Amino acid sequence: MKPSELRARVLTEHVQLRKLLSETIGVATRTLAGEKTNPARLHAKARQLRAALLAHIDMEDKLLYPAIVDVDAWGPVRGDRMRHEHGQQRAALARFAAVEWRVTTVELARALDDLGNQILEDMHQEEQELLDPDLLRDDVIAIAQVAE
Repeated sequence: MKPSELRARVLTEHVQLRKLLSETIGVATRTLAGEKTNPARLHAKARQLRAALLAHIDMEDKLLYPAIVDVDAWGPVRGDRMRHEHGQQRAALARFAAVEWRVTTVELARALDDLGNQILEDMHQEEQELLDPDLLRDDVIAIAQVAE
């Protein structure tokens, strides 16, 4: 897969994840605002979100990591940071799964809101640092280089 295709794939998945995150955060926000919410709906959104995020992280580890590591001299540093972030995200999802059924509906909504907003922030940072078109490019010649 060419770097531009990989970049497009990851960004397309980010769009899908943002939609799911928006729906999930919306349900959580309405619950926190006092709207009566069916706890089963919150749990279903939580399971859907967790599965989608884990699949996305696995895809990035399999496809994006090797591309990032090989892109330039800073690639291994970027790759290590990506793996660290993914480890933190997996841990957050595991912690959430461990308490999901032991908390009240309001506590579940608060946890989903916090988790969702953290993931949104992480995706934004990843797009800035790893998915820049000047970094993941198909050509090997840097166009913006200045000769001295």
